[in-house]
Amino acid sequence: MVLLVVASPCAVVASIMPALLSAISSGARNGVLMKGGTYLEKLSKVKAVAFDKTGTITKGEPEVTDFETVIDDENILQNILAIEKQSSHPLARAIVSFAETRGSTRQVSVQSTEDIPGQGVRAVIGDNVWMLGNERLIEKVEVFPDLLRKKRELLQSEGKTVVYVAKDDKLVAVIGVKDQIRPEAKALIQFLNQQGVKQS
Repeated sequence: MVLLVVASPCAVVASIMPALLSAISSGARNGVLMKGGTYLEKLSKVKAVAFDKTGTITKGEPEVTDFETVIDDENILQNILAIEKQSSHPLARAIVSFAETRGSTRQVSVQSTEDIPGQGVRAVIGDNVWMLGNERLIEKVEVFPDLLRKKRELLQSEGKTVVYVAKDDKLVAVIGVKDQIRPEAKALIQFLNQQGVKQS
């Protein structure tokens, strides 16, 4: 058999394909899809790996970690809860879960809501206009308290997503949301480093 392989290069070529097919099939059974054998062969030369963070390195289940407000209103969380309950966005679900554990049981009537694509939501509760969303949504608010400005900078430095809450053109609260790291992510990174991957 050794002489046959050495004497017949085509035998070597023929033996490679089943090995690649086996590897691709094994990968597919474990949830790893590859476009072809060429990409599989190049794995031995990989020095850097880029991950889609959400759902890969993280759980894909964001949680509220911080809540800072500048108004003394015990019902602020209930207002936020009433607005966000109407959304299915992952960040909204995280805020709803947080508000339900800390808010009162007071029922809030939301007169109207308006989704602003890529920014957030605007809602009317009683005589007040509320806005919840990202920085683009509240960049035109007239009042941005220094306390919330500092809190915003802290949350951003910690890699957290900041959700802004404005009431009648005044920023009244910021919410820090973070997707939690998967427990096995650290072991994965260590394994890749051991395999010669320098950056991941």
